[in-house]
Order: sequence, then C-alpha cells, then structure tokens
Amino acid sequence: KYKTEYTEFKKGKVQELARIRMWQKDEKLAFRSLPKIRAKDLAEWQRRRVAAGAGPNTIKNDLILLSHLYTVAAR
Repeated sequence: KYKTEYTEFKKGKVQELARIRMWQKDEKLAFRSLPKIRAKDLAEWQRRRVAAGAGPNTIKNDLILLSHLYTVAAR
C-alpha cells in the first residue's frame, strides 16, 4: 500500500523501491507488523547489514524509510 500511495509520487522512487524490496526480503522482519518490531530487532538487523557490507549512509537511508512507514501508519 505504501508503494502505491506514497513511493510512486516521490522524486527518488527508484531508490525507494529498491529499499522496499530489500525490507520485503528480510526474513526476520518482513512478515512482522510494525508494532511488533522492537529496538533489539533493528539492532540485530543493523548488525546483519553491516556484516553484508552496507555502509552507514545506506543503513541510515533504510531506517529513514522505515521511520516514514511508522509516521504514515500513525496517521
């Protein structure tokens, strides 16, 4: 729903779609609802991303997308 209602209208939609696909492929978080994701889950996710070679800015941008999902869900 987020992809069609928000991402499609963004200037950086290609990059955001790639980030959404990355989140969707995450086997530990993809099928959990937003309220069930805890800080320890994100810390573990971050360790996995660093181990996979993701840089600090990539991780920050991935988390910005997740933060916006929470913002949209709260509305």
